[in-house]
Amino acid sequence: MKYKSFMIFLLALMFGNYILLLSSISSVMLYGVYFLMILGLIRYWLLKPHFITAIRSTLPYLLWVLFYLILGALISDEKNIFVSQLFRVILILIFVPIVITDRNDLVFFARFIQWMVLTNLVIAVLLFKAPVFQNILLSIHPDFFDIQLSTNRYAGLWGNPNLAGVASLISIIFSFWCGGAIGWIGRIAAVILIYLTAGRAATYLLILILSVYLIMGFSLIRRWLFSKILIIISALALVTLIILVSFWNTSYKINPESDKNISRIVDFSESATIEKGGYTRVDVTKYGLQKVLDAPLFGYGLGSMQIESVRVGMEVIGVHNGFLVVWGEIGIFGLLSYIFILGVGLRRVFIYNFNLLDKMGLISLWLVFLIHNFASHQFILSTLGQIFCGLLFHLPVLLRKEKIYDTAL
Repeated sequence: MKYKSFMIFLLALMFGNYILLLSSISSVMLYGVYFLMILGLIRYWLLKPHFITAIRSTLPYLLWVLFYLILGALISDEKNIFVSQLFRVILILIFVPIVITDRNDLVFFARFIQWMVLTNLVIAVLLFKAPVFQNILLSIHPDFFDIQLSTNRYAGLWGNPNLAGVASLISIIFSFWCGGAIGWIGRIAAVILIYLTAGRAATYLLILILSVYLIMGFSLIRRWLFSKILIIISALALVTLIILVSFWNTSYKINPESDKNISRIVDFSESATIEKGGYTRVDVTKYGLQKVLDAPLFGYGLGSMQIESVRVGMEVIGVHNGFLVVWGEIGIFGLLSYIFILGVGLRRVFIYNFNLLDKMGLISLWLVFLIHNFASHQFILSTLGQIFCGLLFHLPVLLRKEKIYDTAL
């Protein structure tokens, strides 16, 4: 059991992107983590020879990622990207189903990632408020933390505000599986971290997920009138808050100097971006699509769309759309294969039988993935993205075997 707990802890460390911290201190520490993960897989293989059966939940997505990497490398001149990504992707997508094999493992992992979000929140706040700590982090990884200071969007060790927002949303969904005090601590930390990232997509998805769980809570709790009243009041408060914020922004205009985070979050039309001469999400998608349509059949190869790669005049901008990234890198047939394999994973949520809590959790996870995939390209090859995709494919298979009616609210 101690061995299993340690393996889950390693997976949670990767989720929290502590790998960045370890690799910045010493590459030996990074390779040490990979070595421990490989030892864990070997131990499992020796004890349970049916290895392929154990990883079959994530096998479809793993095979697609291998197809994506190989085809993208053949098209691209940057072969080194293929080599650097291949090992980590295979390791993660095999590690997830081997380590999380029952509900106890799921609960244990859920608790760990609450702490990952909390510690990342502490790092984000220190980066925001403590100049001494800023200097320490900048000395460890200058490029990674300097962008957070320059944009005033703090994301902790995740660095990218979009990744931090997604990680926070995942932790909120998982908090309903672990429940208890740590669940509430994690939820509060995640909401604060989403605020610090000033992420619009993450905030809107947060409101959507909370609304789903409020409805679910009302349907689960039938015998306690007080609980029903509390949920109704919470739902009304949530709706009222959304209306007031929208009215406040459109009628009175939030002063950007008073709270830049709130101002950015409620700026639905991205007017501040337009005023600064920047590019909105619509602009980014339009220019990205234009580049994709110049080579629609086979794309430009691996790594060609995942950085600032679309030239507009004298500037170069990123695509911020996972589907356009796949299309632009491995062509239209690659995009169709991507949509198909995601359909295979999503289908499991609807053909298997789950209790209501599990069903809502799985649907919420897929909502986060699919909606955020239109606003970010971070799910393709990032460590967090691979863990997330592994969980999306693995959890339906895991939870259909163990139907425990526990609200964990």
